[in-house]
Parts: sequence; C-alpha cells; structure tokens
Amino acid sequence: MKKRFFAPSLTLSALLTLFGSCAAPKVQLDQLAGEWDVVEFDLDTARYEVKNLKEGSAPFFGFNLKEHRFYGSATCNSLMGSFKVDSTQAGSISIPGVASTRAFGPHMDLEQAIVGNLSKVTRYEVFGEKGDSLNLYDKSGKNLFKMARRPDYSALEGKWTVIKAKGKDIQPAEDAPFLTFNTRTVEKLASGNTGCNNFSGGFRLQTGNDSIHFGNMITTMRFCENVTWEQDMMAAFNETATYKAENGQLIFFDAKGNEVMVCRKE
Repeated sequence: MKKRFFAPSLTLSALLTLFGSCAAPKVQLDQLAGEWDVVEFDLDTARYEVKNLKEGSAPFFGFNLKEHRFYGSATCNSLMGSFKVDSTQAGSISIPGVASTRAFGPHMDLEQAIVGNLSKVTRYEVFGEKGDSLNLYDKSGKNLFKMARRPDYSALEGKWTVIKAKGKDIQPAEDAPFLTFNTRTVEKLASGNTGCNNFSGGFRLQTGNDSIHFGNMITTMRFCENVTWEQDMMAAFNETATYKAENGQLIFFDAKGNEVMVCRKE
C-alpha cells in the first residue's frame, strides 16, 4: 500500500508566530531609548576616536521612543530630528533629515561627517551584558557609529564640602571649601571654592565603570595665607581617575587607587 503524507495547514496566527522572528525585538528596541556617547565614528577612509576631542566637545545621540524623536550634539552644534524603525525587520532604523544649529566651532569637518553618516544609517544593534553598547550601520554593513550608553550622573549632582585632600584633613577657620556638580546640562560642569578662590571646569564619567575625568580647572587668583590646602585640592583634580559615592561621601582616587580627595554631601 502506498503511504500518504499529509502536511498540516497553518493558520494565519501560526504563520505570524512562525515568522515573528523577522520583527524588531521589543527588548532591543526598548534598550535603544536614552542617551549615548559617541565613542568613534567613520570618516570614509578612517575611524575617528572621540577621546581625541577636548573636554566638553564629545558628541552624543539621544532616542526618545515615545515621540520617535532624535536629538543630540555634534561636538558644537545641537542635533534634532526624528527616527523610524521597521517592525518587520529586526534592527531596522533610519534617521532622515537631521537638523542642527549653526554655530561655528573648531571641528566643523567632524560635524559634517557626523550629520552625513546619520543620513546613511539603516540598522542598529544594542549589545553588551547590560545593553550598554550601540552600533549604527549603513546598508552595506559598515559600522558608522560606535557608542556607549551615557552614565548616570545623578549620584554626583549637588553641593559637596571638601573635607580632605591628598591625605590631609581640611579644617578651615571660616569658609569651608566646596565642590558643586551641575549634571543637568549637555556639558557637565564642576565648580566651587577652595576657601579662597573660585574654580570651574568640565568633567565626564565613563560608561560601564567608575572612571571620572576632570578638564582643566579655571581659578581666580586671590592670595589667602591661611588656605594651605588649595594646592592639594587642585592637584587632586588633575590626579583623579575614579570615584566612589556612598553613605553621603564622595571619594576620589588616582590611577593607582590612592585616595586623593574626600567630600561630604551638604
């Protein structure tokens, strides 16, 4: 007897389930949300590493999923626009017609490359154990942007009293030195007073660890005979490599793990 084989018919819902893997993974799309620091980007024949830019010039991108809004900065000018994802193709994205402000800065060639690359983006990939890395590709698969999720600056926000610098306790007779972090602006700012002179400068955190980098601090030039810790404070900014914020204290360490400055939350 000849054997007969029957192929079961698939319902529409079963077909949709079968081919559901073609849709953009919701988890990955959710992970796209937020702000990302550009680590490096394509310059046609080379890759540009953003660490070569001076403090405060690093570009970043932001994705608002609810409004499908794209925003960010390209070293000097602000970026704004929209983005589109294709739910039928995993990782599909386009960022058409990005607009920017028109200020003149020292890196206009890099800004033009960044804006030009954004118009070529067709695919994204979020990866890493914590979903803290993002790549944007063109249609040929070239990696246009390598990015890292922007770190959480909230633990630093506010005013801190400096109580120790370079291993020495600070016990002022009058005005206590302090350090204030403003993390709610595009360029993160640190400012304060040594007990004698005002100071200010930029700083940035590195995604994925506890690294912190202070830019050059600009200070006033008053002479105060009794403020013996001022030089230690300014040296601590230059030497700081990592930090720890816990139990109302903010502690800075150098590259060897030595404590260089201790602050207390006001």
